[in-house]
Amino acid sequence: MFALLYATLAHSGDRTQEALVLLKWLGRSDPVPAMGAQWNGGNKSYGWLEQKEAGGRLPLMFGVEYYDYGPVEKRLDAREEGQALILRHFEDGGIITISDHMPNFLTGGDSWDRSANALSAILPGGGRHDEFKAYLDRMASFLQQLEVKGVPVPVLLRPFHEMNGGWFWWGDRPSGERVVQLWRFTWNYLVNVRGIRNILFVWSPNIAPGWGESDFRRYWPGRGYVDVVALDGYENTSTPDFERTGFYSSAQAVAAIARTEGLPLAFSEIGFKVAAQGQSGFWTGPFRKMVRDDLPPLSYVLIWNYEYGPRAGTLAAPSFRALVSSGDVLMLGDVSPSDLYGDGFARLRVR
Repeated sequence: MFALLYATLAHSGDRTQEALVLLKWLGRSDPVPAMGAQWNGGNKSYGWLEQKEAGGRLPLMFGVEYYDYGPVEKRLDAREEGQALILRHFEDGGIITISDHMPNFLTGGDSWDRSANALSAILPGGGRHDEFKAYLDRMASFLQQLEVKGVPVPVLLRPFHEMNGGWFWWGDRPSGERVVQLWRFTWNYLVNVRGIRNILFVWSPNIAPGWGESDFRRYWPGRGYVDVVALDGYENTSTPDFERTGFYSSAQAVAAIARTEGLPLAFSEIGFKVAAQGQSGFWTGPFRKMVRDDLPPLSYVLIWNYEYGPRAGTLAAPSFRALVSSGDVLMLGDVSPSDLYGDGFARLRVR
């Protein structure tokens, strides 16, 4: 029913055929979650390679940073590196997601610089609105170039993530009204003004202990502006307590939004700084129990970079290898590219 409901609501005119097929796959009933890993360009940590070292196989989903940690926007001279990674993983049958720790357009600082009201400045009528549009123009140009032999690469784009928190300059904890306005403007500019058709928008607030559906909905831009409902969260203790830290309650709350709106549900960014390496049996124990038994069905789970995920040679590494072998998560090669992207993918020479 979940997938059927989504299929009846999808705006096919806004997306490429490949993106629509991927979206239907993400919204399938009772999914086994795709495993994902993030590339931290700043530290040259390829999370997918670390997962392969620990588990023997590459994940199905590959996360790339657009600005702060990566070579795509902040280092324009290295754009080709980021583009080549995306094209290669798509051609190999992987799923691509792009996050964006965009800069503070007022101060020139990073995403964590809250010293000035950058959010208001880049909204229509603000003093830095033109600079923000120029940024989106460069992003649009990059996204338009992502194709292999005429097949556009679908990208799960995750802007303004963790918008309910107070650590990024776009965080708007009191009401959420301005970040909703910014989200809608960004969607409209990329889709309707620039005509980008190969992106799917991922809405991903952060876990918040004690929050219910109505709390998260303060930041909800509306069904017409979101393709995937997701959640971010970290549990950095040696023995994770997912109930205490809000993983369970927050996931149930955003799952209610996903269910009502007929959208796929995912963990778009999670990490475990201590247990991921230091707790024996972590991946087949607490992690598996959470993502497979205790929460609503998830379309994918993306583990952040090497600090927060599996690493070969650690106490937890054998359990990650066992998780990969168990079939409880999907790795690269577990899903036919034609199932992910449709018949058009057959034109590609898959490695």
